[in-house]
Amino acid sequence: MIVYILGFLLSANFAYYAHLNYLSYSKKKSEYNNVGDSLATIRKFKHKYILFLIFSILPLGLISGLRYGIGTDYFYTYSPNFYKILNGEFVYSELGFNLLNKLIQIFSHKDTALFLVTGILFAALLIKSIVKYSNNIFFSFLVAFISCIYFISLNNVRQSIASVIMLAAFPYFIQKKTLKMVFVTLCGMLFHYTAIVIFFTYILSNIKFVRKNFIFICVLSIIILPIFAQVFEEIVMHTKYAYYFNSSFNNDRSTRVLILYNALFFILFLFRMYRYRFSDRKCYIFILVQFLAFWLSLLSLFIPISEMISRLVNFFFIFQVLSVPYMGLKTKFKSNRIAFDIVYITAYSAYMIYYIVIMGYHEVLPYISIFSLA
Repeated sequence: MIVYILGFLLSANFAYYAHLNYLSYSKKKSEYNNVGDSLATIRKFKHKYILFLIFSILPLGLISGLRYGIGTDYFYTYSPNFYKILNGEFVYSELGFNLLNKLIQIFSHKDTALFLVTGILFAALLIKSIVKYSNNIFFSFLVAFISCIYFISLNNVRQSIASVIMLAAFPYFIQKKTLKMVFVTLCGMLFHYTAIVIFFTYILSNIKFVRKNFIFICVLSIIILPIFAQVFEEIVMHTKYAYYFNSSFNNDRSTRVLILYNALFFILFLFRMYRYRFSDRKCYIFILVQFLAFWLSLLSLFIPISEMISRLVNFFFIFQVLSVPYMGLKTKFKSNRIAFDIVYITAYSAYMIYYIVIMGYHEVLPYISIFSLA
């Protein structure tokens, strides 16, 4: 675990300075015509931002990229499929990941190159979003660590990349940039088709009736969940994801811990940010996304396939790297902010320790690098 802790500490510190320089660059750029700063001054902040951003990406990117046998799907999916693609097979139904494998193979025929590229790609998209859109860099990194977002990326590689692509679309959510949302969604679907669930969320966020009657819609959606579960199962059974129902993944297990956690933080989000849902679109988006994480967790009570439901929840859960620090910003009293921070850190630290350290989920411990085998 020490290698992950050190990697997060290094990345978080570099990201903090990248964030400061990004803010300075953005401010100078917007004031350029009025203040008269030279282009050299603006470029200085931009170059420092880019430099610190690269430094922040490298620790986590390299830890992910230089691992060996880390992640349940390392030898089960990604390593063998890399060589299948090298031999001319078309393995993944998502075109983007096939092409990424092909592109990497122009330069290297070793599967290590695949993990290096995907590790850096995930870290780059995640950290860039944190640097540009988070109001508390260190807390965002803490969320990514204790909530297991990073550990999941060492196993569910394709879906994790798709989720950080959709996270990068956050400003388009806020600004209602539909064409850009469509483009980013298509990019996400090149890595995993399920990225489309975030575009449906974007559409939902723009329906005024839902925003005005949010509590009523939440209650109604929970009531009709058993009906939705039947429709959802029928649809999935006619897609490639039918194997979830016809394989060992159908283990009759619900995501009860996820239900509890997502319910708790949905209630806290609702309590702290609901009043701002009309005046601050960020608050509304964060509440909506957290509710959908909770609602999908509840779906596992009717479709008890924990692996499938958890993967869908991850698309919404990843927004906590932005929403949790932002809720602190919207909490007026310092004592309340401290109390929330303690609850969040305690709850998710217990979650991470139990599932990652004790139960060995995602098989990320003990950490082994390619250099350990030399």
